[in-house]
Amino acid sequence: IVVHEFEDPDAPPSSLPRSERWESDRHPVGSGGQGQVFIQRLQHAGTTSRPLRAVKFITLGDGTGKKVHRYRRELETNFRFSHPKYSKHFVRSLGWYLSKDSTSLCITMEYLSKGDLQTYIINNPLLSEDECCEIAYQVFKGLRIMHREGFAHRDVKPANVLIQRCPTGDAPGSWWVKLTDFGISKPFEELATGNTTLAGTPGYLAPEIIRPADMWSLGVLMYRILAGRDPFLGLSDVLRYCNNHTASFPSIPLASRKISTESQRFNIDLLHPLVAGRQRAVGHVWFERFAKRPSLTAVAPTR
Repeated sequence: IVVHEFEDPDAPPSSLPRSERWESDRHPVGSGGQGQVFIQRLQHAGTTSRPLRAVKFITLGDGTGKKVHRYRRELETNFRFSHPKYSKHFVRSLGWYLSKDSTSLCITMEYLSKGDLQTYIINNPLLSEDECCEIAYQVFKGLRIMHREGFAHRDVKPANVLIQRCPTGDAPGSWWVKLTDFGISKPFEELATGNTTLAGTPGYLAPEIIRPADMWSLGVLMYRILAGRDPFLGLSDVLRYCNNHTASFPSIPLASRKISTESQRFNIDLLHPLVAGRQRAVGHVWFERFAKRPSLTAVAPTR
């Protein structure tokens, strides 16, 4: 049980502090190298619009050196992209606290009950090309915002894409996904100094390895949901592809699903071994499928 006491900003100054009691589920709903995520349920409060929330528990260790810097950076990045103007694209952070024994940093976030894209694609039939492109474009929009703000996500993958809304048999409609997990994100200036370590998820790292590129990772994600498999089995496959990417690009799984030429070419551009080669994705004809949507602008991020 976690108890929070705080001043209610909507109550008069003479009002007593407001109290909330949250109880964590016993088993995590997600885990990774940066921590575990649990669901917490509101047990008691005056009023609230969020009876459930997700909480990421990060073990602090000795609480010194690079770890402290990384935790501070994750908090800063979480709150930067939790601004209401970004709410369509990122999972919103609600706050943070320390565990009772001060051994864990706990970051509270909005809870999306439909889970993550990785779990969805494992447990459901392959998505249509239109659905895949809709998801890829929304992830692209989130990356574009991060890049404009001077940040690289550095761990783009289906498990870090949460589902706000998805079509169902009873409720057909469009997809709405949000990016999450800023545990290893960094400002571009830190990456430019070369003062960084290898981080990210194997299979989603760009060929340059030391500086994982978000656009490459988006290409892997797009291929994964289009083809139902990863484009590369391991680092050796990536290296072979880098030596002769035109000949060795794994296009057969895409062609067998009758994926359009525009989507295939866009995916190939995203997965070009060289950063300069990926710039061909900018202004690609693939974006024309979104041109009739007034809220979307067909301009690609450049990193």
